[in-house]
Amino acid sequence: FRGFDRVDVKVYFQDILHAALFPLLLGGVILLGLPFLGVIYASLAATVITCIAFAIYTIRKPPLPMKSGESTSPMRKELLLFSLPLLASSMLGMIILWTDTIMLGYFKTASDVGLYNGALPLARLIPIPLTAMAFMYVPVVSQLYARGLMDEMKRSYQVLTKWIFVLSFPLFLLLLLFPITTLNFLFGYQYSEAAQALRILSLGLIFHTFLGANGMALMVVGKTRLIMWAGLLGAALNVALNVALIPPLGITGAAIASMVSYFAINSFRSIKLYQLYKIHPFTRNYLKPVIASGIIIFIIYMLFTSLFTIQFWMLPLFFVLFLAIYGLSLLLTKSFDSEDISLLLAIEKRTGVDATLIKNVLRRFI
Repeated sequence: FRGFDRVDVKVYFQDILHAALFPLLLGGVILLGLPFLGVIYASLAATVITCIAFAIYTIRKPPLPMKSGESTSPMRKELLLFSLPLLASSMLGMIILWTDTIMLGYFKTASDVGLYNGALPLARLIPIPLTAMAFMYVPVVSQLYARGLMDEMKRSYQVLTKWIFVLSFPLFLLLLLFPITTLNFLFGYQYSEAAQALRILSLGLIFHTFLGANGMALMVVGKTRLIMWAGLLGAALNVALNVALIPPLGITGAAIASMVSYFAINSFRSIKLYQLYKIHPFTRNYLKPVIASGIIIFIIYMLFTSLFTIQFWMLPLFFVLFLAIYGLSLLLTKSFDSEDISLLLAIEKRTGVDATLIKNVLRRFI
């Protein structure tokens, strides 16, 4: 459905129906006083009901309209071969997602698992802009690829990656520079021990964001086997490094294993994407503000930490400050492209918000 520019279907079934069914069924479990196993059955039932509803909808309203009497047989083998590597990649992704937690429980204590699961969800907030924009990226770029517009596909990738990083960078800096303050504020002083793990996980996930939607781009061009091989590489590294590093290093070792996995997966995908289609995110207008803002923020960080003790109420101020510095770096280094104006026009049209002032400012810096 996404490939045919029908992103609403995912929202209706996965984000609304499935998300609403589980709390409703869970409420029934609580009201009836069922044992904990009832929670597991409620989760399973929500998934099964959503799956059945989605299957019925797909049969009745397929994404590709079929003519009367037309057979789908020629497509079945191709779709199956396209989808199986993605299924394998998803399973490998689950291994990467849970191996560090499971192995911490095996090699260490429950308190180590608790500490790690204070840092991990925070670090996973970093790629949210990537996940959100990549979802919209697939149908748009599918159309470009189908029409053979590879240069436009490359530029779309570069512009999208630049804006994904703009949205992700301030939060990354907050977690990297002030992990103890962040953890203490959200979970209590006992979680200070997870500060180093939070920093390491943040580095792995910002690298994932820095290279852009490489997995989605490979999927669009039909290279799903490469996505699978990247997942296999990452999963193998993750398991091996967790076994080697958790006994001596604890949660820091688990964080290193995850970071290396993210580095390996995204490096593999990006290298293959460049080798096959010359698609990459690195332009002068992408790298200039990253370097400039990074230097300025490092100086400010050193100055503030030498003069003040960072309190939790300062964190939102630093977030806004980091965002403002990056925005100014974009302006002062003239790192805006004409495609940025086009993107703003599309957002303005979709939301109905008048962005004339912003457009006029941007035009001065292109």
